[in-house]
Amino acid sequence: MEDRGCLSKHGPISFWFLNHDLEDDELIWQMDQMKDKGFRGVMIHPRDGLLVPYLSELWFDKVKLIIDHCRSIGLQTWLYDEDPFPSGDAGGKIAMEHPELRPRVLDMYRSDTSGGRIRFDFGAGKLLKVQAYARDATGRLHGVPLDLTAHAGTIRMDWEPVSERFATYYLPYEDYGSKHWRTRTDKPSFRVDAVLPEGEWTIAAFVVRTLDFYVDLLNPSTTETFIRLTHDQYASRFGSHFGQSIPGMFTDEPQLMGHHPWTDKFPEFFEFQYGYDILNDLLHLFTTVDNRTPQIRHDYRFALSRLFQHAYIEPIAKWCAEHGLASSGHISPEEDPVGQTYKAPYLLSQLKKLDIPGTDLITDLTGSRQFPLLHLGPKMASSAAHLQSGTLASAEAYGANSWSLSLADMKRKADWLFVLGINELITHGQYYSIDGRRKQEAPPSLFYQSGLWDFYETWSRYIADRTGKLKEGTHRCPILLYYPQPSFDALLPDRFKEADQLRDSFGKLVHLLLSNQWDFDLVDKESLLEMTIDQGKWKGKTERYDLLIMPFTYLMEQDLLDLCSMAQQAGALVWDAGEHAVYGSAVSLDELVPRLNTSIQRSYRLYGEQGQDMDEVYVLERKLEGKIRLFLVNALDVWRTGTVAFTDCECMERFLLPPSGSLMLDFDLASSTIEWHHERDSAHVELAYLMEQRKPFADKQVIADNWTVTACADNVYVCSDFFPWRTHSTETITGITNHAPFNVMKNAGEFHGPARLFSRFFTSGSSSRIMLVYEQSAWEGMAEIYVNGSLVDEFKRCRRFDTNNYEADVTPFLTSMEPGRSSLNWLEVRFPQGGILREPLRLYGDFTVTDAEAGNLLFDPVIKPVSYGKGFRELGYPHYSGQLSYRRHVEVPAHWFGHESEQPKAPIYLHAERIRDAAVVFINGAELPKIVMEPFLWEVTDYVKPNDNKFEIRVGNHPGALLEGAENDAGIFGEISLILDNEVRLPPVLNRK
Repeated sequence: MEDRGCLSKHGPISFWFLNHDLEDDELIWQMDQMKDKGFRGVMIHPRDGLLVPYLSELWFDKVKLIIDHCRSIGLQTWLYDEDPFPSGDAGGKIAMEHPELRPRVLDMYRSDTSGGRIRFDFGAGKLLKVQAYARDATGRLHGVPLDLTAHAGTIRMDWEPVSERFATYYLPYEDYGSKHWRTRTDKPSFRVDAVLPEGEWTIAAFVVRTLDFYVDLLNPSTTETFIRLTHDQYASRFGSHFGQSIPGMFTDEPQLMGHHPWTDKFPEFFEFQYGYDILNDLLHLFTTVDNRTPQIRHDYRFALSRLFQHAYIEPIAKWCAEHGLASSGHISPEEDPVGQTYKAPYLLSQLKKLDIPGTDLITDLTGSRQFPLLHLGPKMASSAAHLQSGTLASAEAYGANSWSLSLADMKRKADWLFVLGINELITHGQYYSIDGRRKQEAPPSLFYQSGLWDFYETWSRYIADRTGKLKEGTHRCPILLYYPQPSFDALLPDRFKEADQLRDSFGKLVHLLLSNQWDFDLVDKESLLEMTIDQGKWKGKTERYDLLIMPFTYLMEQDLLDLCSMAQQAGALVWDAGEHAVYGSAVSLDELVPRLNTSIQRSYRLYGEQGQDMDEVYVLERKLEGKIRLFLVNALDVWRTGTVAFTDCECMERFLLPPSGSLMLDFDLASSTIEWHHERDSAHVELAYLMEQRKPFADKQVIADNWTVTACADNVYVCSDFFPWRTHSTETITGITNHAPFNVMKNAGEFHGPARLFSRFFTSGSSSRIMLVYEQSAWEGMAEIYVNGSLVDEFKRCRRFDTNNYEADVTPFLTSMEPGRSSLNWLEVRFPQGGILREPLRLYGDFTVTDAEAGNLLFDPVIKPVSYGKGFRELGYPHYSGQLSYRRHVEVPAHWFGHESEQPKAPIYLHAERIRDAAVVFINGAELPKIVMEPFLWEVTDYVKPNDNKFEIRVGNHPGALLEGAENDAGIFGEISLILDNEVRLPPVLNRK
């Protein structure tokens, strides 16, 4: 067996969604599956749909079983601190049992009025302050505000509807009352009733409102309760495994609520920090009052950040450290400076407190020229690690995508995360079950439910190889990029247009640097103040930087001004990205890259074909002992050819970057030689490039037709077009269709009385077996299934596409099928007492589908040879998720082999121009490596023989068509050919001294 050491050390970690009844045998089977596919550990994630009471004894019994089995098979077990997320509420228990720990938000009510008697009504909550500001003719507020708090009181103006009553209010005589009307007021609110001096005024009232959900993470008591209910429970049961088979604990998206978070002790904390009473200046937090507004807003947001850090982040990190666990997690939203200002101000500072700072990627997008802000999430996490001498930064990736997500897409996203400094990958997610609505809960499940599951070990090996190499050595980059959180503080909320422009400009700056290979670490003021200047370099805890960039200043911080002035006097570089110099030398975005190229010497440089600088290629550099390691990622979906040159010598080498692909190289400083770490063998890469360029080959054989195609498992047809016969529904019924891309079933309405739904399908030929499959949560209420009027009641538990499937053989109930004719079959779901159909039913068997819309199923099809270019749908598998086998005999020319032996004269390759989604090849019974991304190119030299050979290509696909009605776009679509690669190519070395 191939050595699996790299997988056990660096393979991906499963975000394992425990979201149903957790059966012991099923848990063990799923752990074995993940181990087999190259995962190095599981993160126990209680998730929506969990039917085992969270934090109950039964829950901890299941956790124990997981920990014990993971230990026995060599998997790590990572703990997750919440059900489901965001962290801090112990599955909702704290908010339910401790209403005093629910989150608070600050609301403002404002009214413009004239002097004289005024009445101003505003909403309920804890009243903090009512103030009246004088307003001049231009609308500007001025002067010291009047305090009207003492003039506020409660009123009730919310009248209930009038009712006519007859009962008395004395229970022993309630039948003897007289007819009368009754109503009342409810829901008290506030009113200010006061007399203001002449002139124009703005009245502002400030009320703290308690939310009904989540918890107050600005209150230390919340975290104390959270730790007692969650962390301490794990420690008391499994503490002996901490730091060994249980490496760490993950906290997920703890956050502040509302645009203006609050807590009862905030005014006291704020005054201790800044020396003034925030209650007198609350209006500044909502609207620009005077030139003090930017500073007050900054003070407020920074105080929130410090309080959040003291109340939540630090206690969580401290508990983990005291118990031998690595603290890990992420705080949202990492990619949006505006969202951070509201929910997680100074997020970078928070992440630095975690042993493994993280981010998430819950979109199909990656950072690019079009979406530059997405670069911020991975950069936040990796920068936090680098600033604190850490080596690990994690990403929770792939959630909230389509079920059509492919392994090639996953690899592309992983490369992008890696080049931005991520080196721990947590896959979102592996769903214990996708029963019912679980399949719509932030899919896809990258697990046994997918037709690509057999290919996952190939993907895991790539992840393990890359993350293992990207953990070696130390990160190296020339630039510190200051994160301009104070500027966003100063602008929000009323100057949103300027904040949005700042956000856009900052995103463009980030992408400009990355796409021109000017890597950077984001930095906050706290870390800058801890740095020293050494020989003109900014010296951090483990890294040295050539330049500090201060971008787009809206608020000048005096201590940063002093630091930058001192640094420049000591010879360090400080540039302002923008048109105006505040902290250093002003540099516009247009001149930034040229100025960097002439001002800072890097260890390497990339050039395009004509010697020009190469853009839209991201590069990560790591310094190893005696080596420089570079990881290059192509940001474009086209082949790129270029040259890498190292400045410490005159070594230049040509390289090829596949579309959206990557490569890694090690430059040995002593010998001035380069070792390449391609995704695939370098010969594969170059040959694939030549094939893309349509280079003619003297010895090439196109294998165009006569392929025999069969499924490797039962085909499937999704029965999702249901229509009502008789209903007592409160809604108009329009039928249920599978054409909606993200919801296979349209809601047919809830039936409040007996109802019958029907679907139909046609069969032709003779079937040996056809199975009807439903999932446990397919309907609500009591339902009966009929086929052609016969009750189907002998369903048995099975695993077709989920562990909670049930199937029955309905072959005996099908209408008789005459040769050459199609027979109509009726499938009914009957609700004797009402109910609702939530999910489609599915037919499994040995058939092909000749018309997906009409539901024509052909049994005993005549298997005709086909040519390439036809996908699953066209071949009769429109809903199938699994593997199709393409087989044929191939004549390999005898003159490709030596006269005296069967050894080929040169390497022979099998090339498939375009395959979706993944493939494995068998030649003469021998299995070749699985390939999950382009190029689909196999060296077959050692597997072929002269003349007749048996070729099989098995193509696997995603479950998008099966689960959400997506187009089944899998198959072999391009040319298939054999190539005798007997050409001599120029070596890639251009110059070496």
